[in-house]
Amino acid sequence: MVSLLYDGGMKVVELGWRNDFARQTGQRTKTLDEMVKILEPHWKQIKSHLSLAPGGRQNVKHQWSPVDHTCLAVNYDRLKPIWRGAKKAAKQALESKLGNNIVSSPIVSHVP
Repeated sequence: MVSLLYDGGMKVVELGWRNDFARQTGQRTKTLDEMVKILEPHWKQIKSHLSLAPGGRQNVKHQWSPVDHTCLAVNYDRLKPIWRGAKKAAKQALESKLGNNIVSSPIVSHVP
């Protein structure tokens, strides 16, 4: 695998160096499509060793057992009142903070 990556990397460096040299000497440079075509055999070898699947990343879903569902339901029922209380306290604190800001705001206090 290291050898494949090294060979592919060196080919990229070589193409870059040749394009740079060609640009400096006024010669024709290779287009991106030409470079991709040259690098394609290297990429195919690397892909075969990486076991890549088409379609990008696949999300693996967790398989929930009956015990997991029961545990989740029990903990949800146990925590639901706590979450509601915390949400209510946060909402009251936010309303209180907003109310103080409106009263003490210099813009509001100077309005006739």
